[in-house]
Amino acid sequence: MLWDRTVVDSPDADVLANGKDDPKLPYITKGYFTLYLYEDFDKAAPENPYKIYYDNAQVDIKDAPVITILDDFEDGVKTGWTDFTFIPGFGIPTEVDGMFEFKMPPAGQAIFSASQKTSRVFELKEGETNEFRVDVVEGGKKDSFAVLAFIPESTGAKTLGGYGLAKSTTDILITKGINKYFVADQGPAAHLKNDNITLVLSLVVQNGSVIIHAMALDKDADNAILWERTVVDSPDADILAAGKDDPKEPYITKGYFTLYLYQDFDKAAPENPYKIFYDNAISIAPPLPDSVAPLITDVAPGEFANFLPSSTEVSFKVTDDK
Repeated sequence: MLWDRTVVDSPDADVLANGKDDPKLPYITKGYFTLYLYEDFDKAAPENPYKIYYDNAQVDIKDAPVITILDDFEDGVKTGWTDFTFIPGFGIPTEVDGMFEFKMPPAGQAIFSASQKTSRVFELKEGETNEFRVDVVEGGKKDSFAVLAFIPESTGAKTLGGYGLAKSTTDILITKGINKYFVADQGPAAHLKNDNITLVLSLVVQNGSVIIHAMALDKDADNAILWERTVVDSPDADILAAGKDDPKEPYITKGYFTLYLYQDFDKAAPENPYKIFYDNAISIAPPLPDSVAPLITDVAPGEFANFLPSSTEVSFKVTDDK
């Protein structure tokens, strides 16, 4: 990635780097793919000829993406979420006061818990974009990490294998797994606001690679961009900021919208509790097929439960699109 920027043309008069935003309204209309050669003539250094040679003009127009509120956490009932924890009951999120609250006491070691929105499966496909968003209403201190992730069905929440955006008060990471980081910002570049923000993780599959665009937005400043990075997971072994790109292949597959609380325990500065309070889990993704197979979730007893009494009840939920 040689250069990358994201800006917003809002309905208001925006502040430009140069010039006046007139007309202030965005161009939400019909138009054409257009190429230019602009001769910015300088009599002290004329060029002969002024030239640009283009190739491979591409445009990708898919069905309009669908914005889906996966959960606004307003009903107080956790529906369609499947939890993961290493210790039964430890760090399991609860839906309370219109938020999805993760809390943990100090564990004496690094540990995490997660919850996956398993009522909807997302698939990364060539030429398509899947974007995931969640608000962080309130976070803990430096070692309470909010993590928004796309986790493949094949890896599972316990591995963190997939694509994630992790943030605390002092660090911001783009992850591919535990201790596998495309970006690992710390220091002044990462000492940013941590409450009332939105985390954004956008995944685009292009020519066999996954382009990962991650942002943190300030909800108190009309979603101003606090932090932004774009990286590429190619079919080759990429050089990471930390760790080894293993497996080297991109995760071009099916998976789930996943939220974590990662406790990066520091015995010199324990937090009690480690916490992340989420709100407004949102996806912006290609439309679903006309008919989707029913999805079975919330299965009990849990996976790998053995030697249960004959009186054990079996339960599950089935979600159908019709």
